[in-house]
Amino acid sequence: MERLFKKEVIPWQWIFLAVIVGIGFILRIYNLNFPSVGYHNMKENEYLEIAENMLQDNDFLKRTVYFYDAFSDYPKFSEYPQIPLVSYQIILAWKIFGFNLWGPRLINVIFGLLSIIVVYFIGYEIFKRKLLALSCSLLLAILPLAVFFSRNLQPESPAFFFI
Repeated sequence: MERLFKKEVIPWQWIFLAVIVGIGFILRIYNLNFPSVGYHNMKENEYLEIAENMLQDNDFLKRTVYFYDAFSDYPKFSEYPQIPLVSYQIILAWKIFGFNLWGPRLINVIFGLLSIIVVYFIGYEIFKRKLLALSCSLLLAILPLAVFFSRNLQPESPAFFFI
């Protein structure tokens, strides 16, 4: 009977890591459906416009926006030559969750939360101490820039996860 109580059913670090991820989730879902306005959301508006035009035209290779070049007959957005992965993410989220802002942003929030877990494992590999690795993941969970960018429709949150 004593062995039953001595053995940990769930190790303490996983409980603390779940609490840290929960704190990160609470911080990141604040104003998740807030309209995309302001200077810092300019890029987000471009991705939303590209995704909406891709769905309207049924052409997933052309990146057009509403008001990029006012005097052009064809307002093609060709400033960045990379594949519009964020626009594809928005289209996928709209297909799953419907036409809203919180669906595509939720995908970035999930990438932000997964990054907290990855930072725990990286911190443990570097320091070989669970408490220090938990501290690293807590710092990422409450870091204001990490919270801000994992809530926006920009490639920073998935890129940080995959790095």
